[in-house]
Amino acid sequence: MGMLNLDLTRLYFGDYVGDTMDLTADQHTVFQKLLLQLWLQRPVVLKTRWLRKQSRLSRGDWHFIHPLLLEPLGTALAGVHRWNEAIRAYDGRRLPPFEWQILRTLVLARDDYTCVYCGSTEDLHADHRISITRGGSNALDNVVTACAPCNLSKGPKTIGDWMKSRGSTKSVKNARGPIRS
Repeated sequence: MGMLNLDLTRLYFGDYVGDTMDLTADQHTVFQKLLLQLWLQRPVVLKTRWLRKQSRLSRGDWHFIHPLLLEPLGTALAGVHRWNEAIRAYDGRRLPPFEWQILRTLVLARDDYTCVYCGSTEDLHADHRISITRGGSNALDNVVTACAPCNLSKGPKTIGDWMKSRGSTKSVKNARGPIRS
C-alpha cells in the first residue's frame, strides 16, 4: 500500500503513536489518507460510508479496519474544526509558525508535492496565490505548492502580473483547477 508519512502525523491533535499503535503499516497509510481528507473536506460529522469511499478499500477490508480507525478519526475531526476556527483570527495576517506548518503540510500533500506553476518536485514552498499584503487569506484554496524559484520570482504579485512578467500566457493547475492569468 504505502509508507507512513511522518509529515502527516502533525495533522493529528492527539497522541498519534498511542492512538494508532495497534495499526499495521498498511492501516497507517489508510488512516493518513483519511486524516488528510478530513482536513481537506472538513465534514461536519464522520459517516462510515463517506470514510469507506475515501479509503478506497473493499467492503470486506473496510469492515475489518473501520473499528480501529473510528475513534482516532473522531479525535482528528474535532481537532480539525478547532484549528479552522482558531486560524480565522489570522485573516489578513501571517500565521504563527505552528499553524503555518500545518497549512503547509496540507497544501503540499494536497498538491502531491508538486509545484503547481512549473511541475517541479524540488525545494517546495507554500505560496499564497493572492498574497496577504494584497488582501489574500490563509484559506486552503488561496495557498498552493510552489518551488522556490517560482515562489521567489512571483513574490506578492498576482498570478496574472507574474505570468505577464515572465512572458507566459499558459495556465497553471492546482488542486482546485486551472489558475489563469
